[in-house]
Amino acid sequence: MDNDLRGKLTEGTTWQRLIFMVLFGIAIYVTGVVLVAIVSVQFLFKLFTGQPLGRLRELGQSLGVYAYEIILFETFFTDTRPYPFKP
Repeated sequence: MDNDLRGKLTEGTTWQRLIFMVLFGIAIYVTGVVLVAIVSVQFLFKLFTGQPLGRLRELGQSLGVYAYEIILFETFFTDTRPYPFKP
């Protein structure tokens, strides 16, 4: 086996990133489930009261930003890990 290829295959940071990618994949799934719940509650509040809840809007925005940061990490656009590992 070529030494260059062997070095790439045994590089610890790549395997460590795989572990983080799996964990953040789980996190983005959970985030999606929570966002569906927020959307449902917001719709019901808008339907019955005429306006959505402000605090849930902020939470939805924060979760959207978090999901975006995870996607950037998962697609190798950035090496910065999202919360709770973000510096």
